[in-house]
Amino acid sequence: MFLRFTIIVFFLAVFNPLIAHYKDSSVYYFIYLKNKKSSFNISRPEEFLSYKAIKRREKFSIQIDSTDLPVNLEYIESIKRISGIKIIGISKWLNGLEVSIDKFDGYSNQQINSILNKISELPDVKGIKYLGILEKNNVKNDSNEVDKYFYTESQKLMSFKKDSNVCAFSEKDYGKSFDHNKAIGLPTISALSGKMSGFHIAVFDAGFHNAYKIKGMEDLLDSGLIVRDFVDHDNSVWEDDQHGCNVLGFLKTYNPGNYIGSAPFANYTLIRTENANLESLTEEVNWLLAAEFVDSLGVDLISASVGYHSFDENILNHSYQETTGDSSIISKAANKAHQKGIMVVVSAGNEGNHAWRHIGFPADAQDVLSIGACDGEGNYAKFSSMGPTIDGRVKPNFLVAGYKVNVASANGFYAGNGTSYSTPIFSGAVAQLMYLHPNCPLDSIKNALVRSSTHRHIPDSFFGYGIPDFALAARFLSGFTAINEDLYWINKNATFLQDLNIYFVSSHIQNVRLHINTSIKGKRKTVYKKIYTLQKGEVLESDLMLQFFLSKKRLRRKKWQLSNFELVFVTANGTFQKTFQIR
Repeated sequence: MFLRFTIIVFFLAVFNPLIAHYKDSSVYYFIYLKNKKSSFNISRPEEFLSYKAIKRREKFSIQIDSTDLPVNLEYIESIKRISGIKIIGISKWLNGLEVSIDKFDGYSNQQINSILNKISELPDVKGIKYLGILEKNNVKNDSNEVDKYFYTESQKLMSFKKDSNVCAFSEKDYGKSFDHNKAIGLPTISALSGKMSGFHIAVFDAGFHNAYKIKGMEDLLDSGLIVRDFVDHDNSVWEDDQHGCNVLGFLKTYNPGNYIGSAPFANYTLIRTENANLESLTEEVNWLLAAEFVDSLGVDLISASVGYHSFDENILNHSYQETTGDSSIISKAANKAHQKGIMVVVSAGNEGNHAWRHIGFPADAQDVLSIGACDGEGNYAKFSSMGPTIDGRVKPNFLVAGYKVNVASANGFYAGNGTSYSTPIFSGAVAQLMYLHPNCPLDSIKNALVRSSTHRHIPDSFFGYGIPDFALAARFLSGFTAINEDLYWINKNATFLQDLNIYFVSSHIQNVRLHINTSIKGKRKTVYKKIYTLQKGEVLESDLMLQFFLSKKRLRRKKWQLSNFELVFVTANGTFQKTFQIR
């Protein structure tokens, strides 16, 4: 797609009012290069890719291409030689460099434009994109040394997890995390996936302030944990923003009897890409550079509860017309990570009841799974950002509990809201699904989840494909077929929208009947009846709650509200019955 570059001379007029305001600042740009002309050869990937990155590509039969090659060193050196330029980061995926001009108040408009003109005149420069002006942060958060007590607790937790043979957790084990985990079938696949040996998750966020102090996450102090800070470049994340700490708790906490995250036994890398004190395009570049870094580590999944659409400088704002899936820097980065074999899960955003309303970036990216929020019963949370994209693709992809969900903290638990929280719940579940099916293509994982979800037949801008059932998706990936006897799948911990979902595989030719009975004015009455003729091996996927009860005509019948209903499913080999209520 054509890259939209900022015209350099435009900033001559823009800089004047900013010089007085930004006394100790830097101006940032991304320099796009024309080609790689690399001295490396894709036939010898061991010279420029890590062993783990190569193995992931081999597992998914991903071709190594020019985007894997390092940026040409000669191009980097030619830019370095220009006085006033500082190179911040180098991107092989987008073949470019992030640079800054420091001590901005010391340069006149003419000097700045002179520097930019020198860069643009280099024969290998394709274009320059303005990323924003960042005021230097002279105030650091408290970075006191970690109390020795927490190192002791870290060793205890690591030993406890190592010695634990229990991965089939009960409601009592999950404690405060049971409700939001059970709604997507997590307890079932946790019993199957076990300790997820070697599965690697990277979490991108604004910081992980004192996350090791949360009961059940003390083992973050393990010396093997990799952390990186792409904002301050100090590679310490414990003193930064609290948001990532809250997010991580949904994934990693292992505190049986009180709280268990969605993937407590996975390996983790924590990355700070977001500066909570501002909104700038530099954060999208941070995300890009972080994704390239974790690719080199061989991570299996990125979970990112950050996203963008508007910035402190309005001229940088994204528009809804840009939700093409590959317009923004961050969406390009997310797609490229997926293409390298990394599952990418991102939050849809919390703009549903604000002026923007839409999903953010990179939630629009074609290849990512963007996660919206619902309540504990499966009802759409009004703050959850909406789709579709400008080109009509279904977004968000799925909805997971994110309204009044229990957040783990050093001081106990509290109810929190946000797609930032639904995202890690989903991420841990999809990680377990991937671990159970390690060689399954990422798109096959996604398709199994779509097939298991409530709105799979009628996706919309609020629910996407709906609320997934990970346990059912696991069955689909394992082969949900009938040979000598019929197979049933009923979600025992269903949300409202999943109450009537039945998956049935017939072992022979037969007629099956679905009835819905209720009491109207004291009399038992059948209000719905349908007969299906199934062939041997044919699958019946029933989503009656959407087809029947959510129709406008049915909802107008107020006498049915809060009534007891009975689902009767009759086959040649037996009858299944289930009672429920319209809630």
